[in-house]
Amino acid sequence: MKIITYSLIASQTIAPLYSQEIIQDIDSQLTAFWGKEVSRVYCSSKSLGFDLHFNSKSGEIYSYNDFSNKLEPFSIESEIPFKDIIPGGVDDFLWSWRDSQIKIESTIRSDDLQIKMYSGVSPQDYIIASLNLKNLKLKVDIKSQYSTGEEQIIADSIASRIKCEYIEPESYKL
Repeated sequence: MKIITYSLIASQTIAPLYSQEIIQDIDSQLTAFWGKEVSRVYCSSKSLGFDLHFNSKSGEIYSYNDFSNKLEPFSIESEIPFKDIIPGGVDDFLWSWRDSQIKIESTIRSDDLQIKMYSGVSPQDYIIASLNLKNLKLKVDIKSQYSTGEEQIIADSIASRIKCEYIEPESYKL
């Protein structure tokens, strides 16, 4: 890596590259490196669906930024469609999200992308969505001190109706 860095510095003092060429070179290097690790799945039931960009090695999930054409660390605000034209409801949801201190952790375990959502107020209560990356079957587990068991039955029913497929990522750039 040092040799490449010194070579780049030396080449810039002799014949500087245009900044656009440098940016394109860096972008292509990032694409080559991350392209092997960034994946995207689309999951839906009937006509309602969602998609996820994620690192297939670490499990980190990303949000796609339309303006910069890059992937960024996951942000719930970035994932809400039409939030600028839906009056009130989105703001109420985001206020509740922040007020409950909702946290999201993601990882890869045994060929499963696991996404855990929990409240910072009561971390012992959580939901884990687990997507098997080989057969794309979704499983949802609910853990709550107040659970009656019905919640898990409903979650299992919903998960069994959701079908997932790999699709091309919107970007490989981070």
